Amino acid sequence: MVSRSRIARGRIRLGALPGRVRRRLLRAAGESRRALAAAPASMSESVVSFVRRHRPVRVPARQLRPLLAEQPARIVIMTDAPIELADTLDRFPAAEILLVLITGKGPRPVLRLVSAQAGLPDRVRVEAVTEATEIAALLRDLAPVPAIIDATVRTRVKKYALRRFPYYLADGGSYLITGLEDETDRPNARKGAGRATIRDLSALIAAEPLLAKYLEITDVTDRSIMITKRGRHLIKLYDAEVQPALSARLGDRWGGELTRRPGFTYAARNRLSVNDPQYAFRLPERWPVPDRVLRLHHGVVCGPRQLAMVDGAILPWSFHHPLANKRHARGTTYINNTVAALSDSFQPTENLDGTYFHLDSEFPGHFGHFVTEDLSRLWGWRLAKERFPDCRLLISVPRGADGLKPFQTTLLAALGIGPEDICTFSEPVRVETLIGATPQFHNRRYVDPDLSRIWDQLRAMIRPDASVDRVPRIFVPRPPDGTRQCRNGDEVEQIFTDNGFKVIRPELLPIPDQVALFATAQVVAGYGGSAMFSMIYSDRPGVRIVIGSDRYTASNEYLISAVKGDSYHHYWCPALVQTPDNGEFNAEAFHSDFVFDTARDGDNLRRLLEGL
Repeated sequence: MVSRSRIARGRIRLGALPGRVRRRLLRAAGESRRALAAAPASMSESVVSFVRRHRPVRVPARQLRPLLAEQPARIVIMTDAPIELADTLDRFPAAEILLVLITGKGPRPVLRLVSAQAGLPDRVRVEAVTEATEIAALLRDLAPVPAIIDATVRTRVKKYALRRFPYYLADGGSYLITGLEDETDRPNARKGAGRATIRDLSALIAAEPLLAKYLEITDVTDRSIMITKRGRHLIKLYDAEVQPALSARLGDRWGGELTRRPGFTYAARNRLSVNDPQYAFRLPERWPVPDRVLRLHHGVVCGPRQLAMVDGAILPWSFHHPLANKRHARGTTYINNTVAALSDSFQPTENLDGTYFHLDSEFPGHFGHFVTEDLSRLWGWRLAKERFPDCRLLISVPRGADGLKPFQTTLLAALGIGPEDICTFSEPVRVETLIGATPQFHNRRYVDPDLSRIWDQLRAMIRPDASVDRVPRIFVPRPPDGTRQCRNGDEVEQIFTDNGFKVIRPELLPIPDQVALFATAQVVAGYGGSAMFSMIYSDRPGVRIVIGSDRYTASNEYLISAVKGDSYHHYWCPALVQTPDNGEFNAEAFHSDFVFDTARDGDNLRRLLEGL
């Protein structure tokens, strides 16, 4: 008799059963006494589910029929239960097989492999993972495979896999799902009970637009379904994934590292005050700076707006924010954080011989992104130029544009990079050799203080050409035709002008004058945005005051100030478009106009200015 305390909603705590009963149940699952002895007492799940998962799975020949004619050269088989492989191996005698065992978390009885008496042949490689989420890393390190067999038991795992893993197939590859339940086997079963059915998975594909677009059901047996994947799909790589993934795909041809700077933790040098502590987490006192790596790759296809691809993989240089929660590369269709789709119409129109340094941007010609993120990759330029004297920058421009914008050529010239060192493009190209660097500046994540060397060089080379007088206190408004307007801006600017500030619109001034004004101003205030980024030219710590929407989550000004050692004050104001502060990006809210709350913050701002 099992006490009521040992049973909860149909689930039995196996470790709480009498030993004789527990051993009988576990033996019914096909486990040996030795394996059962390792079953932890803390294991808890329904007995029916346990027995079903731990009884060896057999994939009948009729369920494999849709794949037999194809005889794919490589097959990935996924299972979350012991599996008998003998029949499958016999029917695919030449295939290399990757068998992925999903063992679950914690110490569970080892999954058995029941195959030929002599064991598994060399052409079968076995990998064990604790959760289905780990399978993506295994598939990432393979060239696109021609076939995947899903022999898992649990419906939840089958649906998870269907949403994610077919994209790792080659175009036209086959995704075979076996072990489905016949609807007629459970006419009286409660809804959601039992294994997945063909109807379940067909409905899932039809209901989700991305699945319906790229997956086509091409064959059905009584308990299996064959799906053909259409289209070109690419894996997305983080910095740490580049070498293992490309080495597995390309061997020694993957490319190489020219240098690596180890990561570290940086403590902000500035002094911070905020008007609303609930948003202070956006401006951390310390942050990890990752390894900064300078890499080289061959045969790279580059698309406008930062896209760089090699052998079906999107390189980290392609991502505007490579560490963002959601990674998307322009020119591709977002599938998930690990995979993207590429249009069949995307083809290189030109081959570029020689060596190039990737300095492209998702936002070509945008001042704010150029001076923060793009310039932060030039730490590797000198080394690249030393190793490859003919190396040139590769930067995309909009179609019809006549080269870079004047501010870009001015800033690059100050760093010793002339027109002869720059190649622009506006259509996809194939590059013989491409070099790229991890950025030293990542909005909302980190800044490498070594970047100040580039900022200092720009100030030293450009400032002598200025023709403006020093202004100790400047206020920087938003352009009148821009987003994120302060609806009561006249009132706010009056507070500043009453306290000796001069209103300056930097975008209307020559670059040397912009540099000189920000280099010498002791107090810089304004609305958050690109016009404030000329804070990089400051030659000494000062006071920085930033006013912006509470939905504007960027932290560029703070990161710059953290390196400069300023006294930094941030005022968040209610945005006209409000969304939950849950980490999800909302473009409308991000660019929303706002109102400075004079009732809440007006007196505080006046006291701050009067005390300067």
